[in-house]
Amino acid sequence: MQRGLGMCRDLAQTRALAGFVGREVTPGPEVAPGRALRAYIAASAASCKHYVDTCRVGRDGDAVVDDRLRVHGVQGLRVVDASIMPRLPAAHTNAPTIMVAERAADLIRGEA
Repeated sequence: MQRGLGMCRDLAQTRALAGFVGREVTPGPEVAPGRALRAYIAASAASCKHYVDTCRVGRDGDAVVDDRLRVHGVQGLRVVDASIMPRLPAAHTNAPTIMVAERAADLIRGEA
């Protein structure tokens, strides 16, 4: 990541981009390569992954929740997020997660 940020800084200083680039805002020109830049990366880097299959729905020994989204062996607890999906969808996880939440709401209302 440090090399990548260095490359971005180098590109931003080229003549070809001179008309498009203003001043460096983040991390800022005062953050020099080396320890300071590594500290910036450690403090600001985040994952953009879509976690699925960590609380998979199913009936086998690896499944965490049943088909009503209840955690196996724990009364009164459900998992209602993308982690119940057994595989990553072909597209973004937003719409399938909303569908899971809508289904969970129906299940919970039906039991109330």
